[in-house]
Amino acid sequence: MDKKKLRKWLRYIHRDLGYFFVGIILIYGVSGVLLNHKMTAYSTTHHQIVINQGLDKDELASYWKKNHADLSLKNIIVRSNDYQLFVDGGVGSYQPSSGQLTYETYQRNAIIDFVHRLHYNTVKGWKYMADFFAVSLIFFAVSGLFLSKGKKSIKGRGKWILLAGFLVPVIIFYFS
Repeated sequence: MDKKKLRKWLRYIHRDLGYFFVGIILIYGVSGVLLNHKMTAYSTTHHQIVINQGLDKDELASYWKKNHADLSLKNIIVRSNDYQLFVDGGVGSYQPSSGQLTYETYQRNAIIDFVHRLHYNTVKGWKYMADFFAVSLIFFAVSGLFLSKGKKSIKGRGKWILLAGFLVPVIIFYFS
Protein backbone atom coordinates (compact mmCIF):
# COMPACT_ATOMS: atom_id res chain seq x y z
CA MET A 1 0.00 0.00 0.00
CA ASP A 2 1.44 3.37 -0.96
CA LYS A 3 1.75 6.33 1.44
CA LYS A 4 -1.17 8.21 -0.08
CA LYS A 5 -3.58 5.27 0.38
CA LEU A 6 -2.24 4.56 3.88
CA ARG A 7 -2.73 8.20 4.94
CA LYS A 8 -6.25 8.14 3.49
CA TRP A 9 -7.19 4.97 5.46
CA LEU A 10 -5.58 6.33 8.62
CA ARG A 11 -7.71 9.48 8.27
CA TYR A 12 -10.91 7.45 7.75
CA ILE A 13 -10.30 5.15 10.72
CA HIS A 14 -9.04 8.01 12.91
CA ARG A 15 -12.14 10.10 12.09
CA ASP A 16 -14.70 7.32 12.56
CA LEU A 17 -13.20 5.99 15.79
CA GLY A 18 -13.04 9.60 16.98
CA TYR A 19 -16.77 10.04 16.38
CA PHE A 20 -17.49 6.71 18.07
CA PHE A 21 -15.50 7.59 21.19
CA VAL A 22 -16.65 11.18 21.78
CA GLY A 23 -19.07 10.14 24.55
CA ILE A 24 -16.50 7.96 26.29
CA ILE A 25 -13.81 10.63 25.96
CA LEU A 26 -16.15 13.17 27.57
CA ILE A 27 -17.01 10.77 30.42
CA TYR A 28 -13.34 9.98 31.10
CA GLY A 29 -12.41 13.66 30.84
CA VAL A 30 -15.16 14.87 33.19
CA SER A 31 -14.59 12.06 35.68
CA GLY A 32 -10.84 12.72 35.60
CA VAL A 33 -11.43 16.37 36.52
CA LEU A 34 -13.88 15.37 39.26
CA LEU A 35 -11.39 12.85 40.67
CA ASN A 36 -8.46 15.28 40.44
CA HIS A 37 -10.37 17.84 42.46
CA LYS A 38 -11.67 15.33 45.00
CA MET A 39 -15.27 15.87 43.99
CA THR A 40 -16.90 12.78 45.37
CA ALA A 41 -20.09 11.10 44.35
CA TYR A 42 -21.52 11.83 47.81
CA SER A 43 -22.81 14.92 49.52
CA THR A 44 -22.79 15.07 53.31
CA THR A 45 -25.55 16.53 55.46
CA HIS A 46 -24.68 17.33 59.08
CA HIS A 47 -27.29 17.17 61.83
CA GLN A 48 -26.85 18.40 65.38
CA ILE A 49 -29.53 18.34 68.08
CA VAL A 50 -29.73 18.23 71.87
CA ILE A 51 -31.83 15.48 73.42
CA ASN A 52 -32.21 14.14 76.98
CA GLN A 53 -28.99 13.66 78.88
CA GLY A 54 -27.89 10.33 80.33
CA LEU A 55 -29.74 7.99 77.99
CA ASP A 56 -28.46 4.43 77.96
CA LYS A 57 -28.05 2.40 74.78
CA ASP A 58 -31.62 1.03 74.77
CA GLU A 59 -33.19 4.42 75.55
CA LEU A 60 -31.17 6.02 72.75
CA ALA A 61 -32.30 3.29 70.34
CA SER A 62 -35.91 3.85 71.39
CA TYR A 63 -35.55 7.64 71.00
CA TRP A 64 -34.05 7.15 67.53
CA LYS A 65 -36.78 4.79 66.37
CA LYS A 66 -39.48 7.17 67.57
CA ASN A 67 -37.97 10.43 66.23
CA HIS A 68 -35.97 9.35 63.18
CA ALA A 69 -38.08 6.57 61.65
CA ASP A 70 -37.00 7.62 58.15
CA LEU A 71 -33.36 6.76 58.94
CA SER A 72 -32.76 3.22 60.14
CA LEU A 73 -30.44 2.79 63.14
CA LYS A 74 -28.09 -0.12 62.41
CA ASN A 75 -25.92 -0.25 65.52
CA ILE A 76 -24.85 1.62 68.66
CA ILE A 77 -21.39 1.13 70.13
CA VAL A 78 -20.89 2.31 73.69
CA ARG A 79 -17.50 3.97 74.16
CA SER A 80 -15.99 5.51 77.29
CA ASN A 81 -17.37 9.05 76.82
CA ASP A 82 -19.98 8.68 74.10
CA TYR A 83 -21.98 6.33 71.95
CA GLN A 84 -21.14 5.83 68.30
CA LEU A 85 -24.18 5.45 66.03
CA PHE A 86 -24.30 3.71 62.69
CA VAL A 87 -27.34 4.65 60.67
CA ASP A 88 -28.45 3.70 57.19
CA GLY A 89 -26.31 5.96 55.00
CA GLY A 90 -24.41 7.72 57.79
CA VAL A 91 -22.73 7.82 61.19
CA GLY A 92 -23.09 9.80 64.38
CA SER A 93 -22.40 10.12 68.06
CA TYR A 94 -24.31 10.84 71.27
CA GLN A 95 -22.75 12.52 74.32
CA PRO A 96 -24.70 11.29 77.39
CA SER A 97 -23.20 14.03 79.58
CA SER A 98 -24.59 16.88 77.44
CA GLY A 99 -27.36 15.22 75.45
CA GLN A 100 -25.59 16.32 72.25
CA LEU A 101 -26.56 14.11 69.30
CA THR A 102 -24.67 14.69 66.07
CA TYR A 103 -24.85 12.63 62.93
CA GLU A 104 -24.19 12.96 59.25
CA THR A 105 -25.86 11.31 56.31
CA TYR A 106 -24.47 10.75 52.84
CA GLN A 107 -26.45 11.15 49.65
CA ARG A 108 -25.05 9.63 46.48
CA ASN A 109 -25.01 11.67 43.27
CA ALA A 110 -25.92 9.04 40.67
CA ILE A 111 -24.29 10.80 37.71
CA ILE A 112 -20.95 11.44 39.44
CA ASP A 113 -21.02 7.90 40.83
CA PHE A 114 -21.61 6.51 37.34
CA VAL A 115 -18.67 8.35 35.75
CA HIS A 116 -16.40 7.48 38.70
CA ARG A 117 -17.27 3.81 38.37
CA LEU A 118 -16.57 3.87 34.63
CA HIS A 119 -13.29 5.72 35.19
CA TYR A 120 -12.17 3.22 37.83
CA ASN A 121 -13.41 0.34 35.63
CA THR A 122 -15.71 -1.13 38.29
CA VAL A 123 -18.78 -1.58 36.07
CA LYS A 124 -19.29 -5.23 35.15
CA GLY A 125 -18.41 -5.88 31.51
CA TRP A 126 -16.77 -2.47 31.06
CA LYS A 127 -13.23 -3.91 31.08
CA TYR A 128 -13.41 -4.97 27.43
CA MET A 129 -14.75 -1.61 26.31
CA ALA A 130 -12.05 0.14 28.36
CA ASP A 131 -9.38 -2.06 26.73
CA PHE A 132 -10.75 -1.28 23.27
CA PHE A 133 -10.75 2.41 24.17
CA ALA A 134 -7.15 2.24 25.44
CA VAL A 135 -5.94 0.50 22.28
CA SER A 136 -7.85 3.07 20.21
CA LEU A 137 -6.14 5.90 22.08
CA ILE A 138 -2.80 4.37 21.14
CA PHE A 139 -4.02 4.18 17.55
CA PHE A 140 -5.16 7.83 17.68
CA ALA A 141 -1.77 8.91 18.96
CA VAL A 142 0.25 6.95 16.40
CA SER A 143 -2.00 7.49 13.38
CA GLY A 144 -2.26 11.19 14.19
CA LEU A 145 1.49 11.49 13.71
CA PHE A 146 1.10 10.62 10.04
CA LEU A 147 -2.03 12.56 9.05
CA SER A 148 -0.28 15.84 8.22
CA LYS A 149 2.19 16.48 5.41
CA GLY A 150 4.86 19.10 4.91
CA LYS A 151 6.58 21.39 7.40
CA LYS A 152 3.78 20.99 9.99
CA SER A 153 4.11 17.19 9.93
CA ILE A 154 6.13 14.91 12.18
CA LYS A 155 9.09 15.57 9.87
CA GLY A 156 8.81 19.32 10.45
CA ARG A 157 7.73 21.21 13.58
CA GLY A 158 5.61 18.24 14.69
CA LYS A 159 8.66 16.42 16.04
CA TRP A 160 9.39 19.33 18.43
CA ILE A 161 5.81 19.48 19.66
CA LEU A 162 5.89 15.68 20.10
CA LEU A 163 9.11 15.97 22.12
CA ALA A 164 7.53 18.69 24.30
CA GLY A 165 4.54 16.40 24.92
CA PHE A 166 6.89 13.69 26.20
CA LEU A 167 8.94 16.12 28.28
CA VAL A 168 6.06 17.74 30.20
CA PRO A 169 5.14 14.63 32.27
CA VAL A 170 8.83 13.77 32.77
CA ILE A 171 9.59 17.27 34.06
CA ILE A 172 6.51 17.34 36.31
CA PHE A 173 7.41 13.90 37.69
CA TYR A 174 11.03 14.92 38.23
CA PHE A 175 10.13 18.10 40.16
CA SER A 176 7.27 16.63 42.19
